[in-house]
Amino acid sequence: MKALRKIFTCKKMNKKSSEKSAYSSYSQRVIELLQDTSFPQIVLLNGSWGSGKTFFVKDSLIEEIKEKFSSEVHYFSLYGVSGIEDFRDRIISLSISNRNDASKITKIATTFLDGVGQNLGEKGLGGILNGVAGAYKYKIYSELDDCILILDDLERIPETQTVKNILGECLNLAESKNIRIVVIANEDKVGSKEDIEKVFVDKVKFELSEDQILEILKVEFEELNDDNLYNEISLTVTTLSSSNLRVLKRALSKFQKISQEIKKNPEVNLEEALPQLLGQIIRICYANLEAHLSKGEIIQLARTYLNRQMQSSNSDEEFEFSHKERMFDNIFSRDFGTVNEKLLTFCCDGLYQFKDIIIDLELPLKSSLLEKMLSIAAQHRMSSKEFSDGTQELVNYIRSSNNLQIRKWYRTCDIALFMIENKYIDEKRISKEEVLKICCEIAPECFDFSSISEDQIWSGITSDKVRELYQQQTRRIKEARSEAENQDFIERFCRSWDEVKNEAVKELKHSPFLNRIGTQNFIFALNNWSSYEIFKYSGYMREKYNFSNIETFFEPEHGVIKAAILEISKIIKEEQPGLHTGAMSNLLATLNELSDRMGERVKQDSEG
Repeated sequence: MKALRKIFTCKKMNKKSSEKSAYSSYSQRVIELLQDTSFPQIVLLNGSWGSGKTFFVKDSLIEEIKEKFSSEVHYFSLYGVSGIEDFRDRIISLSISNRNDASKITKIATTFLDGVGQNLGEKGLGGILNGVAGAYKYKIYSELDDCILILDDLERIPETQTVKNILGECLNLAESKNIRIVVIANEDKVGSKEDIEKVFVDKVKFELSEDQILEILKVEFEELNDDNLYNEISLTVTTLSSSNLRVLKRALSKFQKISQEIKKNPEVNLEEALPQLLGQIIRICYANLEAHLSKGEIIQLARTYLNRQMQSSNSDEEFEFSHKERMFDNIFSRDFGTVNEKLLTFCCDGLYQFKDIIIDLELPLKSSLLEKMLSIAAQHRMSSKEFSDGTQELVNYIRSSNNLQIRKWYRTCDIALFMIENKYIDEKRISKEEVLKICCEIAPECFDFSSISEDQIWSGITSDKVRELYQQQTRRIKEARSEAENQDFIERFCRSWDEVKNEAVKELKHSPFLNRIGTQNFIFALNNWSSYEIFKYSGYMREKYNFSNIETFFEPEHGVIKAAILEISKIIKEEQPGLHTGAMSNLLATLNELSDRMGERVKQDSEG
């Protein structure tokens, strides 16, 4: 039957409403169509991915249908259905499991199967169904009547022919029996378009307004009872024009987990930090799940954001940016194109890689006026006097030179340049030239070396020049810190093996370090150690070199070992017999063995 198409679109509601009233128009429309006997009672509930249609059906529609009709309601997902027989089997299974008279069904089934009673006890109804002969399954299926089927995820069936067969079967059931059917799908993703048009006379477009979505989220996530968080999600959803309930739930779930960790830190200004974080997480989840930007693409687009902005603002020409570039710039414009990579990893991969969450997320603190100055949004919440005092504190911090936190200092310089360029600061207080001059000339000794992490964060610095100087300074400090740590290790090594043993075992087991110690310091240490320390060190070296490809790891210290062998041999000849001499002899034998093995491996590699 070629049916005329009637599409009923429920208009978005403009005013905030409760969850029940948000759904009522959709429930009412579906029920009206199921009651209409002028056409086969089969309805398509059409909605995009993440629109909340499945949640609506499970949370509201099924219950309202049960109240309106006396028929049984069977709901199941079509995901994984392999063919028409599989489809029928699932309906039969639901029909049997929902009946109260299972004993009666079992009695009937005994005429077809041996040992059904045993199967029922051990396997339940699923076990019976698996053993039911085709004729009996057909009998149960043919007797189906007076029920309502709700079939979800039609678009998840990959085979077009299977979709055709299932839709044809649904239409046949609706036309020939007192069976009403609701199919839930994203129509745009269903392959068999012609069959959709033939089968469904009635369609209901499921689309919630932003206000309705927020009210639903507010019921599930109590955090949104906080006005600051509710206002933040409302603004973000409006800015992004997002109506994807699933993406927003994912974002809020991520926010719940990370906000619990943040709340453990009493020094964090939660009033500012949590709304800021919520907006960032929603934008990341939207970019990844709804705009389909991969984690790698987001990182790359964030790194090139400023270049695109400069191209747009400094030229009369209109640049043609790619679709993904335009999407990213629109999504992250509130963050000036910056994306925290650890937060991105947490949202995209579920990996919690924060070491110090306050530093890693640059969270605003309660008591620091300078911390507030590092957020343009926070500046706008200040009084004129507080802003003036904060500006002076910012300038003083830039000009200070003692025990500075490196990232905080360069971010302060970066914010100062932004404020100067955008007329927040009178250049009489501090000029752009002075800020850049200080950035260029500041010495590594001005910074607290411990404030530099191995995975230093570069994002959030908008000035290319400041970021470049920040990276250069970080490299210099890391080199200086490494040299200082190395010198400290050498001094402790020379004093006593026991002082460095744990560090050597845990951190340096597969790393050469005698090349850092040097032959002279190594011999000095051996003369300074007790015989027991030399004995333990010899055992350590045997254990350390106890694998085949030693040259891959320890070739750099081979030269020190060979030179030490000569020096230790001289000491043994000159010393009187005793514990120390005996320990040195034991170590000499160990080093000779290791050197021979290393030499053979190196020789084999060179010959190969």
